Amino acid sequence: MAIGDLKDILHKIKVKLYPNYLPKADGAYIARTDNEAALRELAQTIHVEIEGMADLNGYIGEFIDYDEESINTLYVPGDQFAIHGHKIKVAGDDPGVGIFFVPVDDPTKAVRVTRVAENTASKITGITPKTKYPHNRIEIITQFAGSGGIQLKTPRVITSHFILDET
Repeated sequence: MAIGDLKDILHKIKVKLYPNYLPKADGAYIARTDNEAALRELAQTIHVEIEGMADLNGYIGEFIDYDEESINTLYVPGDQFAIHGHKIKVAGDDPGVGIFFVPVDDPTKAVRVTRVAENTASKITGITPKTKYPHNRIEIITQFAGSGGIQLKTPRVITSHFILDET
């Protein structure tokens, strides 16, 4: 299928703006899509709709299932994963603090990630749990404030904007 054939199918995507933290990039933003699978060749034929500013208190930008080599789309229970974002470090003494896979169909059945290898402000790695539900969001509950060991008094919730399929 040629790019011209796709013009009518892929006509627009939605993005959110995140601050660009690179040196000398004050006031600049990075646009992130809900689905990172949009091909570079197709970018010229896609209309981009900016949905607004992203939450600067913390966000989940990307979920990678290393074994499946998938980004923001699916995961297999037991596979190794990485979550990339901003202010996502899991920290705090509140019993609700943690990383959760939350079923879209029944959020009360959230499953805590029990095997975490790396836990930093911008990257978390671990092993994916099984929820037994086909569609899930990532939820990070943390008291991490983002500065010098200070913790928030009450936990905050960071939820992925994308939905992952459990296979």
